[in-house]
Amino acid sequence: MFDRWKFERKKNRIWARYKPQYQEAAKKKDEARLKEVRDERQNELYLLDFEIEIWKTDHVLNHAARFDIEPPAHDTEFWLTEPGKTTLLSPEGRAHLKSLIDEAEAKHFERRVRWLKILAPIVSALAALAGALTGVILALKK
Repeated sequence: MFDRWKFERKKNRIWARYKPQYQEAAKKKDEARLKEVRDERQNELYLLDFEIEIWKTDHVLNHAARFDIEPPAHDTEFWLTEPGKTTLLSPEGRAHLKSLIDEAEAKHFERRVRWLKILAPIVSALAALAGALTGVILALKK
């Protein structure tokens, strides 16, 4: 969650850094400089978006690894190959992997609830037995 805020702050800083340059070029009506500033800003935003996609891919893959879920094969539509041969999960791939993670989490939760349903009556019975035993011991002492 905080990583997403970090990326938003980075994005806002990029916009803030180029805003004065853009406004200055707009005042002077320098179309070449306007295009140059716009292209520089867009390039930085593109690189940041690429960094965000890498983070999203790593986040989903790490979460899947916790539940021993294999990622989809690399030759499917679930993967994107970016410039520089970086392979990222596509939005469809992330959604598919998240659905598998959700199923695994639900099974894990059901297992815990099942144990709780078994242990709760046993703990209650032991507490009642301890209370009854305490009562009997106190009655025998008098």
